[in-house]
Amino acid sequence: MTFRRALLHLRHLTLLVHTTVSASTDASSLPRTGIKARHLAVLPLNNGQCAALDRLIDVSKRSWRLRAVTQDVEHSLPMDRGRRFYNRRLVETLEQSDYNRAWGILETLHRRYPDKSVLWPYTYNLMLRHYCKQQKTLMDENLMRVLTMLDVMVDHSCANETSFQVAMAACSRARHLRSARHVLEKMQEAGENPDARIYGFLINCCARRHGLVKTAEEYFDEMLDAGIKPTSLVINALLRVYSRDCERSKVMMELVDRARNEFGLVPDTVTTRTMVYYLLREGDVDEAVDYVRNVERFFVCDVTARLPVKRQVVNALIDASRQRGEWDHADYALTLVTRTDATGVSAANTIKDVQNSKKLETLVAKRDTASVPVVWAQAKQDWSQMTRREQHSYFLHRNQKESIERALEVMRLRTPPLIADRAIQRLSLKLESKLRVLDELVCTGTASAAHFNTVLGACGKQGQLASAVSVFTKMKKYAEATPECAPTSWSYNALLNAYAVCGDVCGTESIVTEMIENDVQLDQVTMNTILKAHVTRLKNSPCGDWRTHVDITMQALSFFEWCTEDRKLDPGAATYYSLFRLFATYLETYSKADYDPVAQSTSEESCNEEVMESQDDELIASMGEFISTTCHDAPPGSLDIGVFNNAFNYYCQLGDVDKSFRLFDTMKKRGFQPDDTTLGLMFATCASQQQFEVGLRFLDYLMTTDGYKPTLKILSGAMQLCANSKNPDGALELFRAIEMSGTFSPTVETYEPLVFAYARVGNVTRAWEIANEMEEKLGRASISIYNRILLACVEAALPGRALEVLGVIRLKEGVSLDVVSYNTALEAFVRAGERAAWWRKNKSNWEEEDLFCDENVEYDTNEDGMDDNKYVESDSIVGDHAVVKDGPASAHSIDECTVKAVSTQDHEHGQHEKAAWVRESVMNLLDEMRQDRVKPDKTTFERAIAACSVNQDSEGVISVFDTLIDRRWGENAVELKSDLVTESSFSAYLVECTTLRDKDRVLEAPTLLHKWHTATGQVPPVFVVMQMLDSLEDLGEWRRAVRMLPEWQTSFGVAPSVSVYNRVMRMCNRAEEYQLVASIFATMQDTAAYRVHPDAESYIQRIYADEQRENWVAATDLFVEMQKRCPRDEISHHQLQKIALGRYRLRQSET
Repeated sequence: MTFRRALLHLRHLTLLVHTTVSASTDASSLPRTGIKARHLAVLPLNNGQCAALDRLIDVSKRSWRLRAVTQDVEHSLPMDRGRRFYNRRLVETLEQSDYNRAWGILETLHRRYPDKSVLWPYTYNLMLRHYCKQQKTLMDENLMRVLTMLDVMVDHSCANETSFQVAMAACSRARHLRSARHVLEKMQEAGENPDARIYGFLINCCARRHGLVKTAEEYFDEMLDAGIKPTSLVINALLRVYSRDCERSKVMMELVDRARNEFGLVPDTVTTRTMVYYLLREGDVDEAVDYVRNVERFFVCDVTARLPVKRQVVNALIDASRQRGEWDHADYALTLVTRTDATGVSAANTIKDVQNSKKLETLVAKRDTASVPVVWAQAKQDWSQMTRREQHSYFLHRNQKESIERALEVMRLRTPPLIADRAIQRLSLKLESKLRVLDELVCTGTASAAHFNTVLGACGKQGQLASAVSVFTKMKKYAEATPECAPTSWSYNALLNAYAVCGDVCGTESIVTEMIENDVQLDQVTMNTILKAHVTRLKNSPCGDWRTHVDITMQALSFFEWCTEDRKLDPGAATYYSLFRLFATYLETYSKADYDPVAQSTSEESCNEEVMESQDDELIASMGEFISTTCHDAPPGSLDIGVFNNAFNYYCQLGDVDKSFRLFDTMKKRGFQPDDTTLGLMFATCASQQQFEVGLRFLDYLMTTDGYKPTLKILSGAMQLCANSKNPDGALELFRAIEMSGTFSPTVETYEPLVFAYARVGNVTRAWEIANEMEEKLGRASISIYNRILLACVEAALPGRALEVLGVIRLKEGVSLDVVSYNTALEAFVRAGERAAWWRKNKSNWEEEDLFCDENVEYDTNEDGMDDNKYVESDSIVGDHAVVKDGPASAHSIDECTVKAVSTQDHEHGQHEKAAWVRESVMNLLDEMRQDRVKPDKTTFERAIAACSVNQDSEGVISVFDTLIDRRWGENAVELKSDLVTESSFSAYLVECTTLRDKDRVLEAPTLLHKWHTATGQVPPVFVVMQMLDSLEDLGEWRRAVRMLPEWQTSFGVAPSVSVYNRVMRMCNRAEEYQLVASIFATMQDTAAYRVHPDAESYIQRIYADEQRENWVAATDLFVEMQKRCPRDEISHHQLQKIALGRYRLRQSET
């Protein structure tokens, strides 16, 4: 019978594959050969062509048992009952683990009610969770059910963020990337944005076979570009992808360091297991031990704390060290056995690991290297001892073994947990489950202090402040009956960490006060956690609020002084790390505030500004002195390279090159060696001050004097310095030195700064040659390299060449154009238009020299090695795989007409042709982006509009803007894409509408601006509002501007400013509607309305209106009032010339 079922299943799979391939309309969407049937069985979840009911029925047809259950449900399920009844029936079925009957209920309900959703979203999500839990058992069947349910939920608008996360988790368990991409598409279709969990599951789907490293890195970069902070789930998933391939240890170590330094993530047991096992497979036992030592440094303050490492991993490290005779490493690993984390380990495995530890301890004591491996078979798992063929066989065997283990997992016996608290520890990523289990333990009276501390630590780590406070309150109440569960320093510190993650400084102060009142000892962790809270608060504070920044910094320093002097706490490396990070964050927010100027109108405010600057200078000087003194005099045990790197970051934000080098000397004298981060920050400091040569000389000094051997990352940074200083020859010299050294092999990251160096000087040909060289040697290309070539086209102002480069990229295999590619090509059109406008403006000068019209003139090269006439470069792009010859005549003629002189009589005709070509090219690029499914951003439309605007193409600007707002003819003629409309785009659109005298579009502008404000919640920029009023005035629609004033607050979310009132009054005066000026002027000062204080220009407009009406008494009174209220320096001579009283006043002053 089992064989007959398998045969029936295989036959149905074959039929399903045949139907799927035959129904496909896109021959390139799925390869027809080389794909297993089980993969195709998951993919055809319909391309939107079948109804939801058809998809459910199609899934039921795959199993005879499921079909029988569905038919039984169809006859037994009552009809015409309420939604509550059906939802309760389905939930009860799921609780009984009868998943086939649950699916039958789902299909029956959709069969009876095809046009509406009977089930609640909660019920759908609960069913998704149950099928996801069964994913390891019946991988293909459950995955198809999960994805089919998700499609149905999207069709009925029942899917939410939880639905997509559960579906993506199922795909992650199956390692099925195609299905994960399908879920991501459905998520975007439903308008949901992916979060860190979604990206973590996506990356984890790449951890199969040899690892889809490139795809995983693309998803990781996409997540960072979207501004999403990675979590431990994401980092561990990417590490898992790397661990599938050989020679990835360096990249993995860099990722772990980046996760710790940049994202503040502490390694967990999964991270440690992945890294240690991989390093052992690489045969690098020393590096594995060093990694474990680095992990241990996180817990140096608490020697009793459990390390994020399993006993099984420590046993493997001991066994590998023993077999190699590395007894120091083995003895060190034995000391970690008692500090391992036993969370989530079954009783049987725990006993086995303990026995292995004892056996390994005996072998190490005897210094026995000849005994058989205990837990780590070095000959079978060490990649460094294998050939390529053996490595391939190892990977194949491992994949087959994992597949078998997953298939047989349902047959394995599971050992129940030993005690209840293991349930809390095992649910390490499910805070809600931890809270629920803790409540059950409290109700039964079996909770302990460890239970409360475990949940408190999880709340603090995830920043769940409300949950942390609730658990802490329960802990104190529970301690009244059970004193041994009273909060300790560890409990308070965990609660403080929750406040610190949220940046709640006031909350931390109340907690510290409570600790002192309850005689709970403050320790170094308490001090470090509160300093962390100040750093977070400083990051989240508004950039322009200078006083808040100073107060936060001073509070942190005062707390540090109180802890060290009054409480006698010794600061450690973590303390100085947090303090220096606070200083660097203060400078970072201060530099951002400089770009948000606030207008100072009175002498008192100017005086306050001077006081603020003086106080800020004193604070910065105090910070610098503290850093210098600490790095010079602090005990070596309280310093590490991380502390010095934060100090270098401070000087980098400050832009002080001299102090940065003095700090480097101090660090060397104290015995600390620089790492890549140190030199990278020093290079960044030199680059910020345009001292590129200083950075290069510093690197040369380290290599020649100190014998420093730079890493490939540092050499790439030096090449980047050459590129920023527009020194391609220096970058090429460094690159050739890397090639000839034989120590490093050039990578894509090494080629990028070299291509960028030639791009900075506009040498398109040379940049393309380097790209072809990279493709020839590495066998692959990168879109970032080609984007650098497009940047060279921008610097050379060659839009035609940029189009040619885009065409070549499309022919490359494995490379896809992204939004940066299109934006850079559009920038080439803008740069060419700006350069052409400059030549037209200075036409008389270069016509006299007659330099650019003489084809026989030989041009000399400049210092950069480029022709002075580089924007008429006509060299072909030559490579081994592509040869781009001269493009269409129209394209090159446009490039040349941007710089060549044209005769006066042909100027207008040539300009018209160029504008038409630019418009056509820009619209084609936008169409290609839509066809390639490349989502445009703000920069895309901003540059597209600028390209038409700079070429005086009003119709082109309007065409692009219509595409931006998705203008259609009908009832809803405009669908404003608020996330893509920028200030410059809207302003340029208004200017061109005014140029074409298009009243309808100008009158529509206030409505568009109101929609933009409603969608974004932002106040329209001042210059956009002024341009809108100017456009209304130029077209004689001043009445519309007057009617907008009473509705200004409602339409734009802010009261009209004095500039708006002045502009409208000027419009009324020019229209000779003087009676309106008086009412507008009175509305300004109406306390029931806006209460806007008039300035000198307001009085001038009102006085001018009264003079024109010959109301001299009122005009004179207003003139006297203006002189009293407005300072004399604010009333200019130009303003006084506008009114008769002002001119009379000027004549009197002259006599």
